[in-house]
Amino acid sequence: MRDYYQSKTPEERHRMFVAGRDPERVAAYDKARANTEERRASLRRSNARNPEKVRARDLARAAARQGKILKLPCVVCGKEKVEAHHQDYAKPLEVIWYCRLHHVEAHR
Repeated sequence: MRDYYQSKTPEERHRMFVAGRDPERVAAYDKARANTEERRASLRRSNARNPEKVRARDLARAAARQGKILKLPCVVCGKEKVEAHHQDYAKPLEVIWYCRLHHVEAHR
């Protein structure tokens, strides 16, 4: 058994460790990994197409972390878990704070 395990590539050993020997769990693991890689590739393409958006997001995140701008509750419902929304990427520190639901609605 040990030789069987040692003969596998690191990727195969990882799959066996994560999913065990159940073929359905291995398939689910492979599907989730493929989706994650696909999402990451999509995000890289999007970031490459929108450098001003990436810059504004990074500057706003850093300013919030440093306390230069305050994270306020959602302007619509008052939830504390919020996301920054930029009306103009040229003004990265001017953000509107929305919860996830209202942020999605703001983009519609």
